[in-house]
Amino acid sequence: MASKSTRAIARSAPLSTLILGLIAANILVLLVLLPLPWMQKFFLIASPFCPQRPAHSIYIGGEQMPIEARMFGMFGGALLALLYFAARGRLRAAAFPRGWRLGLCVLLLGVMAFDGTQAFLYDLGILRLYTPNLYLRLGTGLASGVAIAMILVPLVNQSLWQSPERELELFKDWKDVAGMAMTQALLYALAFSNWPSVLLPLSVFNSAAIAVIMSALGTLILVLVTRRVGQFTSARMAAGHFYGGFVLAAITIAVMAAARLALFGTGPLG
Repeated sequence: MASKSTRAIARSAPLSTLILGLIAANILVLLVLLPLPWMQKFFLIASPFCPQRPAHSIYIGGEQMPIEARMFGMFGGALLALLYFAARGRLRAAAFPRGWRLGLCVLLLGVMAFDGTQAFLYDLGILRLYTPNLYLRLGTGLASGVAIAMILVPLVNQSLWQSPERELELFKDWKDVAGMAMTQALLYALAFSNWPSVLLPLSVFNSAAIAVIMSALGTLILVLVTRRVGQFTSARMAAGHFYGGFVLAAITIAVMAAARLALFGTGPLG
């Protein structure tokens, strides 16, 4: 017999589809109405999150990606991890990392923190253990993206649901870790493939990743502000907060992008 949570998800499926359709429609309308070439639009969406320095960015077919390698790894890696967890039926997991999973999460964040700190100190001439490069920037960014997803999923679930599945883990065993590594390796390979045909899909994927992560954070903020923590029993009940989180994310990105554009123009920072 299906569990209550399963029946709730099934009943809310049509509404969830409608919500996703509305979100997609809003994104498309905003992008289409902007009087800019598509790649400039993607640069604008990513502009609040990094300086977009050419030396820190991957080039595909001679064109710069809209976001720096490390940040692409963080956002893209997080979204890819969410898609992997969704495919494994784990998006309702509410168990925070513990045991070896906690160790894995700390390791994934740690390698990014170490490489980022070393790169910063390298630029200052203080510590030069090795020469920073795009391969490490993207690789450690992807690692941290997985760790972000490992924290974000249970955080959202425990904040939203009245009966969160606290015993459901995102990673069941090391086979899941291997599967995640393979999916992240595919994104890594595509980014460095230098195939001109992947520039647009990766730019779209990056913009979608920013929208999803920021929308999740926006939803958490709304839940806290409206004092609705742990009061939802289905996606249908939380629909307004999901959509509100997306709207809050869109406004935040637009305001930050406009501010940077007004203050610094369209060029890279630094």
